Amino acid sequence: GNGQTITHTYDPNAGDVFMVTLTTISYIPGTADTCIATSMQEVWVGNQGGDCENWFWYESSNNFTYDFYGESLPYPANEWIWDFGDGNIDYGQQVTHTFDPTMGNVFTVCLTTYSYTPAGDSCVAESCQEIFLGGQMGHELFGTIYMENTPADYALVGLFGLDVNGSFIYDFTMTEPGTGTYFFEDVPDGDYYMVAGLTPQSQYFLNYFPTYYGDALFWFDATVIVLGNPNNPYDINLIPIGMSNPGPGNISGTVSFDDGKGGPGENITIVLMDENENAITYIQSNEQGLFEFESLAYGTYKLKVEMPGVNSEIATVVLDEENQTINVEFFVKGSSAYLSVDNNMQIISSVGEVYPNPVSDNANIEVTINENSNVTVYIFNQIGQVVYTSNIRLEPGKQLIRLNTAALREGFYNVQFTGENGGMMVKKFVKTK
Repeated sequence: GNGQTITHTYDPNAGDVFMVTLTTISYIPGTADTCIATSMQEVWVGNQGGDCENWFWYESSNNFTYDFYGESLPYPANEWIWDFGDGNIDYGQQVTHTFDPTMGNVFTVCLTTYSYTPAGDSCVAESCQEIFLGGQMGHELFGTIYMENTPADYALVGLFGLDVNGSFIYDFTMTEPGTGTYFFEDVPDGDYYMVAGLTPQSQYFLNYFPTYYGDALFWFDATVIVLGNPNNPYDINLIPIGMSNPGPGNISGTVSFDDGKGGPGENITIVLMDENENAITYIQSNEQGLFEFESLAYGTYKLKVEMPGVNSEIATVVLDEENQTINVEFFVKGSSAYLSVDNNMQIISSVGEVYPNPVSDNANIEVTINENSNVTVYIFNQIGQVVYTSNIRLEPGKQLIRLNTAALREGFYNVQFTGENGGMMVKKFVKTK
């Protein structure tokens, strides 16, 4: 089949395990080259409780010895099998392996995980990465994570972005205990976000927000690290969580992927704000995608999902004597986090597809509004940077919006329409010459 999203029906008589291969052909505007990529994944058919995936990152202690760390989503893995591409295999979530440089300087490392869903079904996932031996292949990034003027005791630092070829890059590292220092190596040229947060090992875990480089709470306010030429050190000052008045109120909810079809959203950050959108505190969803803010004073609160590169709708709730407990549902799909229909008053009724698509100098899109509203239009590039903003006043009904895209570089973009109530809708388009 062809297309970014496709549906296929398997014949159960043909078996219960199928290998699916995806081949993509991309155009690289900067070099006028094409890039062909192929990936494969096993699909299990019949009474399966949901898809699963794994990913891993690694750190090198010298040119030939590497520490590997695996993760499994959305279910914890029961088995971890590492194939290092040199004839050796190891087992466990965290392993260390030394490569023999006489066998070459590039090895493909694959992690296979076996998980069991709550229904008792099995799920198999595999991911692979190339490991380059013999020294630095990219840039070194380093810095210190601070709790105000004190180095963090235990913190996790994440790096997210796109390299110059348009490939998504992510990596994680722990700070050196007690010093707050961290180090990334072999980082390719590209544009990156960096975020740090204390781990539960820290005695100050509940006192500071996860914070982006540029000392920003939200990814769209962060300072983008542009490589090329590193400007070390990249220090981050964690934002402290202030005091709040307790009360009888409670806001609980769920986060799930792909309208609930992709399983619960585990370890997703939800930020609680006051009515002026000043951050009060945060929480991370559990393995079932559940979260809960307890002992809140009566008043108006706002909530949003915080994930790098994901644009979130804002939920507004009012706690009072008649409404002491409120439930909120978020759905994460692609680069957007939506509220369920029950939580969203839907000022923006619908947004049509962008046309023409691909676009050149102008993009047209039909928007239907249920009531008079100020609507903000954002255009985001592939790593979530805002490259276009416009505020427009719209009347009820359907109307055509024309966006000037002449100044945009070639590539893929998301256009987001956000109403006064925080509700939003997102569409995609491609910019060409």
